[in-house]
Amino acid sequence: MRRLSMTVTGALCAALLCLTCGCQTHSPSAMRAWNSVGATGTRAGGANILATSQWMQSDPAHRTVDLTLVAGRNRENNFNGYPNGTMTVAIPPGWTVRVHYRNESKTAPHSAVVVPFAERTGGWKPAFPGAHTPSFAVGTPPGGAADFRFIANRPGRYAVVCGVAGHRDKGMWAALTVANDVVTPRIYVSFEG
Repeated sequence: MRRLSMTVTGALCAALLCLTCGCQTHSPSAMRAWNSVGATGTRAGGANILATSQWMQSDPAHRTVDLTLVAGRNRENNFNGYPNGTMTVAIPPGWTVRVHYRNESKTAPHSAVVVPFAERTGGWKPAFPGAHTPSFAVGTPPGGAADFRFIANRPGRYAVVCGVAGHRDKGMWAALTVANDVVTPRIYVSFEG
């Protein structure tokens, strides 16, 4: 299967590169393969990996990462422009995640709540204390912003979903991986095609 994939150390790539990799999207082995490459480098197969710091900055000395999460970017029902779990945020366990959330939608409220991956379809209870925008079932109004923070203290697969009724069903969710083999926080984006 062909996949258009990229990784980001610090943020999303400025260029998308077509790769034939055969890995499973969001799998630990795929994350390990990407994690072995630095901020700018080459992945197996010769594809260049470019990095920016637009949406993520990390402080390894303090085990803290600042993540900018933008709802409704370019169109409705996505985070940072990527719908349906095509964006994965990877965090080492024990790190503090400070989320700087803003709703760029012109028409709809949106929110963000981190839930266990298996529970991403509804009945949301935050996976970590504080891992949500205020009033996540109601949402932040268009143009609004909110900061929240949590400690990613349990390895596992999680999802960041919009808690406003019906929005997750329209594709408004991203994946979040907390794994021992993640050395540096990253954003990984993949497209099936």
